[in-house]
Amino acid sequence: MTDSLLIQKLTSKIDRLQISFDSLKQSSSIRQLAYEIHEKQDVISQVNDFYDTAWLKLIIVISILGILVPLIAQYFQRQNLKDLTEFIRKQMNDSFDVKLKELKNFNKTEIDTALNRLKSNIESIENKNKTFMNEMDASTYYLQGRASVNSKEYAWAISSFLKSADLYLKTERPERANVQFVNLKLCLKLVNEKKILESANNLLKSSSYNISLTDMIDNLKKHTLSNIYEKHFPEIDAEMGRIKNSL
Repeated sequence: MTDSLLIQKLTSKIDRLQISFDSLKQSSSIRQLAYEIHEKQDVISQVNDFYDTAWLKLIIVISILGILVPLIAQYFQRQNLKDLTEFIRKQMNDSFDVKLKELKNFNKTEIDTALNRLKSNIESIENKNKTFMNEMDASTYYLQGRASVNSKEYAWAISSFLKSADLYLKTERPERANVQFVNLKLCLKLVNEKKILESANNLLKSSSYNISLTDMIDNLKKHTLSNIYEKHFPEIDAEMGRIKNSL
């Protein structure tokens, strides 16, 4: 075989080897590419499964929260409402108790004030009534004394004038007592018997005054308003002494 032919055969074999090698290389590349694609598909599938599961879980969680959150909110609202109601009730009770206590104190104060005012008014009316009655009695004894003088019942006249003087000192017109001592002086000037003084003494002791004639005159001399009529005492004492020394 010639060299030329041998070279051609070798060249042909090299070419076929090259083709085979290229074919193997290409097949290997394809398999590698296929492997990589498969791995990527697995990763994509895993990622997709993860997101599907995550979304499902999220949906379940949201669904559960959608049920629980209103229930929890309602629970806390009820609890808050209960606490608020209890707080308001306590505040109202405390406020009511305070207001009730204030009202009781206010009413007690008002009642006490009204009672004191009423008591004061009653006392004022009683004092005015007592003053009025004293003046009425004083006028009555004065008229009785005048009538007794006119009927010459001098013992009654002496007793009546002294009582009238004493009662006028308890009225709003104490100066009227001065008139009674003037009448007493005039009455004593008409008396000439010792027994008349004794009768006047008995009349005073048997009356509500229950006092002797001498003590009655002494009390009137010591009265805080005696300055109204004290000028008459020297003459009254003189007339009393004259009568005591008579028969």
